[in-house]
Amino acid sequence: MLLESPPDFGQVGKSSLAISPSVEPPDDPTFDSAKLSPEPLRLVSKKRSAVRKINEDPWRTYEPGMQIYLGREVILAQHRENNMELVDVQKLQQTPSPVEPMLQFMGQISHSSFPSLKECFVHDGCIFLVWEPLELSVSQLLAVKSPIAESELAAIVRPVLEGIQYLRSCGRALATLSADTILLTESGEVKIAGVERSCELSKAEMNAATLKLFALAGIVDKIIGKTLPSYPWSGEAKSLSRDLKTLSLEELLQ
Repeated sequence: MLLESPPDFGQVGKSSLAISPSVEPPDDPTFDSAKLSPEPLRLVSKKRSAVRKINEDPWRTYEPGMQIYLGREVILAQHRENNMELVDVQKLQQTPSPVEPMLQFMGQISHSSFPSLKECFVHDGCIFLVWEPLELSVSQLLAVKSPIAESELAAIVRPVLEGIQYLRSCGRALATLSADTILLTESGEVKIAGVERSCELSKAEMNAATLKLFALAGIVDKIIGKTLPSYPWSGEAKSLSRDLKTLSLEELLQ
């Protein structure tokens, strides 16, 4: 499954407003292949400073739009002074725990498999996380585009594996992974929601299940299951679900 260039997922709906994705969260929306491609890993390039915290009403800066579900409930919003700047705003109830450690952690995440957290507003007992805009989830992609081609399957799986590998190098793992939390940008880039909820794990605790490779295998099964039996999947694609459970990340990505 060698990819000369990424498939154009961006053609599946050119605007989040036009897609009208489902607002229903999954059952558990908690806060608290063998060889895919020889491309180099897109690992962290540099560390940034902590994400900026602003103590004011975010709606003074952004015009709120519709609420949708993209790995978590977000409000589509537009910058009041720059109409071309669109963002996803996630509203959370403020807890006794300070938000600064999470903002510091997110400022250190510089990997293309995860959405960028632009800034954070704190106002009226709530935290508002301002994310880069995303278009739709793999769940929604399956609903509007079937079947998914083999090249598209590889283009979805590889960035997820790279993100999992990057978090492992940081001693962390995703708390959850599902077709709802694998997201696409308008240009077709693949992003994983929920890195801010990732968990610290020791090396002894890291395995295919805790690193969410079993969950990714289930997503692969769902994607392949959406195609007709006559679709010409390669042997690598057919064995991918099994390989995700048995091979190391290095073997999967080599």
